[in-house]
Amino acid sequence: MSGDQNCANFLVQYQCGHRSSGTSVLFHRDRMDSEHSDYFDNMPNQFVNYATFTFVIESMAIANGIIKMDAKDNLDEIENEEETNEDLCSATAEIENKFLADEDDETLTVLSSVSSVSDRQTDYGTVDIYDESDVYEITEHAELGRIAKMVMKREGVIFFYICMCVYLYGDLSVYCTAISRTLRDFTWYVPPFPNLTLHFTFSYSTIQPILHNETLTEMDPCWQSFRVSRMFAYRLYVFGTILVLGPFVFFDLHNTKFLQIFTLSFRLLAFTAFVTLTTIALAKGNGDGRPVEANFSNIPNFFGVAIFAFISHQALPSIITPIKQKKHLLSISLVNFLFIAIFYLLICFTGAFTFNHVNDVYALNFVSHKHYSLIPEVPVLTFILPLYPLFTISANFPINAITLRNNLKLLFTSSSESFHSTFWFQRIAFPILTLLPVFCIAITTSNLVWLVSLVGNYTGILIQCVIPSLILIYARRRVKEICESNHLFAQFLNTENKYKSPFGYNVVIYSILIWSIICLCLITANLIL
Repeated sequence: MSGDQNCANFLVQYQCGHRSSGTSVLFHRDRMDSEHSDYFDNMPNQFVNYATFTFVIESMAIANGIIKMDAKDNLDEIENEEETNEDLCSATAEIENKFLADEDDETLTVLSSVSSVSDRQTDYGTVDIYDESDVYEITEHAELGRIAKMVMKREGVIFFYICMCVYLYGDLSVYCTAISRTLRDFTWYVPPFPNLTLHFTFSYSTIQPILHNETLTEMDPCWQSFRVSRMFAYRLYVFGTILVLGPFVFFDLHNTKFLQIFTLSFRLLAFTAFVTLTTIALAKGNGDGRPVEANFSNIPNFFGVAIFAFISHQALPSIITPIKQKKHLLSISLVNFLFIAIFYLLICFTGAFTFNHVNDVYALNFVSHKHYSLIPEVPVLTFILPLYPLFTISANFPINAITLRNNLKLLFTSSSESFHSTFWFQRIAFPILTLLPVFCIAITTSNLVWLVSLVGNYTGILIQCVIPSLILIYARRRVKEICESNHLFAQFLNTENKYKSPFGYNVVIYSILIWSIICLCLITANLIL
């Protein structure tokens, strides 16, 4: 498989992840805009998302150039030191020769008490020195945090880590809520097999309100035999989720290859089944969905969920750097973004026109009794599809939680030079600080759409728009400072950057920043009013 194909696969696999399973709810008539206005309202978001994606790529290239220039600077100093020591060695040898000759030794011995620097091995990581044409080649792994430290001042670095931590807190809260909602609703529903009964199910008389499209509240009973409300059952599952997945935060995950392969395979199976089953239902004329023509009151929620579905910028360095051939990186990425947008729309349109009521957790639409007459009944899929969020999100929860824990450490060390992390802080305090806010947020609300829109609107805008734009501004400024202070480096860094963003004009960058601020103000006003 070629490098371009690897690039395309990695990007699609990352972005078409767990977030897409809930996007179809945006098209429901009681929640979001019309199926037509949604697409055009989301066009600016898609453009900004790709533009800031290219900002991150250019920033990574600039960071690689700075890393290589720093390596060259250090090696030049070592070479100068080596030449100086060689001269010193020669002078010392002459003195020793003269001294031994005066002693009339039969054998002339040359003594050297000075060791040459060339005898020492110099280690500067894995950095190689490239010619002018390769200075911006992305070969060194540089996460956004490392780039921020490289080009920003201390205040900017602190702001970056605060944004990352808040985003990850929101992300993990969404994970925990989705897992708990899935478990609660899955154990509540009666299975489709007539001869099979689960312990935690309702009687048919209790299911009748659902069959008549009556709305359940969180205070309605969940398990008849236990007299437990739906909200209480949800909170029990939140506690169980933290209890089962939380301990992973106290350790490190070094190899997640097979875990990622499993989640990817499950995603492909689930997405294929989602689209296939709903398409068959629509082809047979069984579609029950009637999206309204327009409902603009929920655009802020739609905007937030759309941003949340497209966020991938924080993971780009880990995805892009290992790819060997990056010749057509930007063009391949553009095709990927278009493919992903079409893929999301396909899920949304088929779901919106098939189901009259779209569950917040989209996978649960395929287990609801009132939908059995709409979609083809495949017993195995009826059990597998509702568990899609459980398996995929549960696999990602420990990884993102450990990432949050590490970012919290970096935030504390960046904000205080005198901070010294003890074993108690490293292994106990930081993991607890990672899990406690997530637990508190998830146990407070089970409204997944509201939580996703909140995370997407605030932290999503910061991670998707503000951070990439600021990092690119400061990265270019850093290159300019280096070139002005060192004419030799200017010869290298002033070469053409083949990863330069096609949207990297100052007017575009600052327009995105202004647009982000306006969006945040409007969203805040909508929440308050």
